[in-house]
Amino acid sequence: MGSVDMGCFLKFSKPLYVDALQQNEVMDLYEDDFATFADEDYQLGDKTTTAITEYQSFSDITYGRSKMVSAVDWMPGRNGIVAAAISDSKSFDERMQIAGKPSDSYVLVWSFLDPIHPQMALESPSDVFSMRFNPVRPMLVAGGCYNGQVILWDLTTAQETVDRRHKRQLEDKSESSKKTSEKAVLVLMSLLSSAKHSHSSIVSDIHWLPEDFQRERANGWQ
Repeated sequence: MGSVDMGCFLKFSKPLYVDALQQNEVMDLYEDDFATFADEDYQLGDKTTTAITEYQSFSDITYGRSKMVSAVDWMPGRNGIVAAAISDSKSFDERMQIAGKPSDSYVLVWSFLDPIHPQMALESPSDVFSMRFNPVRPMLVAGGCYNGQVILWDLTTAQETVDRRHKRQLEDKSESSKKTSEKAVLVLMSLLSSAKHSHSSIVSDIHWLPEDFQRERANGWQ
């Protein structure tokens, strides 16, 4: 122990073994962590466990029967309004067999006030797999289709109809007035990109560009 080299070694390594000894005091090196995880899995009924519960669900038998939800977006500026694109639950091979054939698909606009009847049904010639409300003009909705086309809807007229129905329902509480609001307002497409100049595969995401966005062309800025 009187060796100079040994003294230097102990002086250098002292912080390391002190730290290791302290870890031994605060941690059980022989504890079975997997056993602890298993115990937590069985405590499903424990009220202290953090869980996310369902707040609202929407269901429609007219448009949504045997369909899957392929895209969702919230309407900006309006509380409790959400749009969901519904598509056929088909495999890739099944879609290849019907490729090129027109098929009606819809984007349903829902209100939290009525989880059974959608307010609007936005019609599309192909299943919609991406969609976005315009953040500045929320009455404009853009969608990306399975066949590569981009579609645009204008909800202005349909929203006016929905607002009139809601106002009439508030004024008249009778059952007949409630039934008039059950049918969704059908919204036809305003614009659809040409199939020749569209994407060659599914449009999986779509975004609105800012108002001050500029793109450079051969003859100048646009």
